[in-house]
Amino acid sequence: MRIWAALILASAAAACSPPPPALERSTLVLNHQDGSVPPPYHREWGITIPPDGPGTLTYWPGYEGSGVVPAERTFPVPPARRAALVQAMQAAGVTTRRWRTDAPPSVGGGSEQIEVRGGGRTLVIPGALPAADEKRLAPVRAAFDDAVPKDVWQSTRDAGR
Repeated sequence: MRIWAALILASAAAACSPPPPALERSTLVLNHQDGSVPPPYHREWGITIPPDGPGTLTYWPGYEGSGVVPAERTFPVPPARRAALVQAMQAAGVTTRRWRTDAPPSVGGGSEQIEVRGGGRTLVIPGALPAADEKRLAPVRAAFDDAVPKDVWQSTRDAGR
C-alpha cells in the first residue's frame, strides 16, 4: 500500500511542476568563463539568442566587474541557424533531461553555462557537469558558436583589446 501511495504522490508532484520553457519561444544563452589566469589573459563572453530578432555577443577582456568595459555586438540570426541550435538542444535533452546541479564548480578551470529563458522561467544547466553530460552538450555549444558570424566574433574580440 505504501508503494502505491508513494507512486501517486510522485505522479501528482510531477503533474504540478511547471513544464520546462519551450525552446522555440525562449531566449537561449551560453556564458563562457576562462579558468583562473592573470587578468590580461582572462576572457569571458556570452551569446544571447532571443526567439526573434538579433542575437548579442558580449565579450569581457578580463574579469567581469573589475572595471573592464565589455564589448557588445548584435548580429542577425537566420531562422536556419536558430533552428539548428534548437535541434541540437532537443537532441541533447536540454529541457527534458535532469541535469546534475550538485557538482562542485571546477577550481581554476573554465566553464560554460547554458540557460533557457522563457514563459517566466529560467532553466540553467551549470558549467560543472560529469564528462558524459559535457559530451552530450558539445553539439549545443558548437551550434551557439555557429550562430555568431565569424566577423562578429573578430570585431568583438578586437574591440575588447
